Amino acid sequence: WVPVFVDQQQTLAVMSIGFLLTNRNDAVIWRGPKKNAMIKQFLTDVYWQDIDYLVIDTPPGTSDEHISVVENLKEAAGTGVLKAVAVGDVRREMTFCKKTGIPVLGIIENMSGFVCPNCSVSTNVRVRSVC
Repeated sequence: WVPVFVDQQQTLAVMSIGFLLTNRNDAVIWRGPKKNAMIKQFLTDVYWQDIDYLVIDTPPGTSDEHISVVENLKEAAGTGVLKAVAVGDVRREMTFCKKTGIPVLGIIENMSGFVCPNCSVSTNVRVRSVC
């Protein structure tokens, strides 16, 4: 599988189960084993090339998806986690990472802005869907 690049320079690639659906309105209704198998396939079968970071978007909490990601990435050199969670979930997510031995690289504050360290101009951070 080849990820979808969102920029001309091919520096940002995206992979989604939505890309694999025949109808974009279809719902994916899977239980643990099938979800875990798909997570493993996304991590092992997608041609990510030589990447610096792999961002994995998971539901909030510490569900099977998180455990599957951790188990599949545990042996990768330099693996750490950059969490994007609601404030109420931060403590649970940090505890989850600590218990599973995954270092936390940082926390993303969703719906926030970026303040330039040089000129102090604040810019809203926006994420656009490519689908």
